[in-house]
Amino acid sequence: MAGSIRICLIADNFLEDFAQCVASIRAHTQTPISIFASGKENQAVQEMFPAESVTWQKNKLGWGHSVNHFLNTVAEKYVVIMDPSTNFTGDAISPVVEKLDAGFEGVGWRGGLMNIEDEWRSVDDRGEGEVDVLFSYFFALDRDFALKAGGANSSATYYRKADIEMSLAFL
Repeated sequence: MAGSIRICLIADNFLEDFAQCVASIRAHTQTPISIFASGKENQAVQEMFPAESVTWQKNKLGWGHSVNHFLNTVAEKYVVIMDPSTNFTGDAISPVVEKLDAGFEGVGWRGGLMNIEDEWRSVDDRGEGEVDVLFSYFFALDRDFALKAGGANSSATYYRKADIEMSLAFL
């Protein structure tokens, strides 16, 4: 498993929550972490996490641009795009790598089914099982597959709509 997966976090304010997220990850895995921080208010992230790979950019950038940064710069086969409001309570990486190695292009802990009766304007939470969309609370994916599918919409700024759009591009 070593060298096959990297956790990617987007720092977007809420630095106390962000620090708690990183601490929870480190309590359960030594999987490499990359952090992308943009905007003046997030410059402190570089100093907060000297042991992690941190990229900071002065201009504020959105979710899509940040995800594409990860997809285009990390070397690992798999990436976990993870919202910093998510905290590990155990080993989340081993089961994810097992599913990805089995041929899944994306794995997550929250997902949903498109609500066709609502003309595809909403998503119903699915729980466990196959889904139409994965939510970026914890979104593990095959990096090459994601790049071939076009990655994230670089103009997407808000994660909730962007992760759904990216999931649908994978179908």
